Amino acid sequence: MIRARVVTWPAPPGGEAEGVYGVRVTGLSAEGAQEVAQASHALGLWVRWHDGDPILQGPASRFAGFNGSVSGPVGEAAAAALARFRQPPQFLEVRGRTLDLREPLIVGILNATPDSFYDRGRYYGLPAALARADEMVAEGAGLIEVGGETARPGPAVDPEEEIRRVVPLIEALADRLPVPVSVDTHKPEVASRAVGAGAVMINDISGLADIRMAEVAVET
Repeated sequence: MIRARVVTWPAPPGGEAEGVYGVRVTGLSAEGAQEVAQASHALGLWVRWHDGDPILQGPASRFAGFNGSVSGPVGEAAAAALARFRQPPQFLEVRGRTLDLREPLIVGILNATPDSFYDRGRYYGLPAALARADEMVAEGAGLIEVGGETARPGPAVDPEEEIRRVVPLIEALADRLPVPVSVDTHKPEVASRAVGAGAVMINDISGLADIRMAEVAVET
């Protein structure tokens, strides 16, 4: 599936200082990526590359010029990405809950790990985690995010162990709190179980390194 998203990228040397956007396009074959790059150059867009994906740069108006069987879907995806970026939604509907995005949303991070580099496992264990979640909501958190694997370097956590850490906690929080709960994981099987337990959002910091995560998000 062809996808596009606006990314932060340095302006091209000598390029226009204002109104320049970078749009990364994924899901293209190597041949398709080269064709899109050629079409982009013809429209006056700059092209950079990252991990085989073209990053198209230029004023928003130039993205409207895509046409043809290969470039058409890319142009549509790029235009949609730019529209979302320039006019972000004011409200987000997530599984029966509405998040008001007109003001900054404070997210409380709850580490369900014994080796967190931040709190060093201070809230590992259900009683301590629930008490900390109550504190963060009282302090203004509008969403609580639960993670079961530290981001520090080290051996990966087995999916079943991560599920054991986060699912009971998410179940308890979903019943207990007046705010929604999200899960921080890059494992599709963990995300699926977490959503089943009551999480309304998935934060995959790997950026869909495992494409099955997109399938979980769609299905749930």
